[in-house]
Amino acid sequence: MLAYSRVSTHREPFESVSLDQVLADVCHELQADFRETGVRFDAGVLPTVQGDCAQLRYLFGHLIANALKFQADDQPAVIQVTCRTEPGADGPSGLNSTAFYHEISLSDNGIGFDMKYANQIFGVFQRLHTRQKYAGTGVGLAICKRVTENHRGTIIATSQSGRGAMFRVCLPA
Repeated sequence: MLAYSRVSTHREPFESVSLDQVLADVCHELQADFRETGVRFDAGVLPTVQGDCAQLRYLFGHLIANALKFQADDQPAVIQVTCRTEPGADGPSGLNSTAFYHEISLSDNGIGFDMKYANQIFGVFQRLHTRQKYAGTGVGLAICKRVTENHRGTIIATSQSGRGAMFRVCLPA
């Protein structure tokens, strides 16, 4: 709960942050997990944005760690990160329709989830699985949502049970 609270109260001034570098740092931190799981990780070129580097590192680190944690038992994990720029009017609701956004999509081939939980998973202490099956506190995705909101963006999730998940992070261009 403290981590969730700090996302709002302990923000650094925004600066230019290379999301390519953030992703490289996160992958370096997770390299032991990558080796252990045999993950195939593919990432396109990501933009530089104005933001809080520590918060953005948490955002991408948590999304990738979740993709590893919720991988299917019968196949190696595949994680793909792509980016495109689009007008807010073409993006998810809640974006400034006159601004442009970088939509960074992180998709995996993991266990996925039922779409009826797509909004619930971003709530504090919301879990779809027991602690015995998957470790965690139930606040990680709530923090991810707060980080995107702090950056005047949004995050949405789409999935199909047994077919993986996709998280779309929209940040101002």
